[in-house]
Amino acid sequence: MRRLTDRTVLAKGPAAVAAIRAKNEERFDVPAERAKMGAWLADYLDDAGYEQWMRNPEVFKAIFVSTFPPNAPLDGQKLRVDTAEDYEQWCVNWLRTADQHIGSTRGDLHSLSAMASMPNPAGL
Repeated sequence: MRRLTDRTVLAKGPAAVAAIRAKNEERFDVPAERAKMGAWLADYLDDAGYEQWMRNPEVFKAIFVSTFPPNAPLDGQKLRVDTAEDYEQWCVNWLRTADQHIGSTRGDLHSLSAMASMPNPAGL
């Protein structure tokens, strides 16, 4: 978790986020990727026995939102990561969400320790 404990590394976060976003915009057809993700999600729900998602979309939306709580205000804009503090808050929020799910699937109250050994492809 060096990216959160080393202020020099943390200060590089906003530039790294900007670079990753720019690369994603170049590399991916975002509207097509959204459609593919939506189709995958619907196929998964059907396959996993949740075919009632069409009849009860509000319930499934609530489940989805509780699984992925907002990491930023829901204002139709991408999260602003302009400062090291913005980046730090984004990382902490993301890790909190990931930790809740990793801990709940593994029964591990200290699941962030597992994430600490994960590779860091962005070099942060």
